[in-house]
Amino acid sequence: MEYYSFNELESQVENEDIELECSITLRADISMERPRNYVKDERGNLQLVLDTGWLVSLVLPTKATLTSENAPFADGEKQMVGDLLYQSGENRVVSLEDALRALGIPRDAKIWRLHRVS
Repeated sequence: MEYYSFNELESQVENEDIELECSITLRADISMERPRNYVKDERGNLQLVLDTGWLVSLVLPTKATLTSENAPFADGEKQMVGDLLYQSGENRVVSLEDALRALGIPRDAKIWRLHRVS
């Protein structure tokens, strides 16, 4: 397997239909939340309904590493978000067990901060 830098691939990146792959180790903030909807009950009151599965996002760079010197991205924000999806891409929600396994996080790892959403 041969490896290249972006500098070496500049022409191909700009002009050809290619796919690039690499394996890296990175630090990311991970956000996990249940999909939720608000529905009106028979009296017209809004009720929170939690859907099955989880929405999982990776946020880069981490909040802990952000400084005022970080240049914003093209959209003006200082962080990017990537959603964890099944490879088929058919569903935005994933199982909690699958997300933890994909991220390599043991269930008993005491790393989570809890934020009440509703």
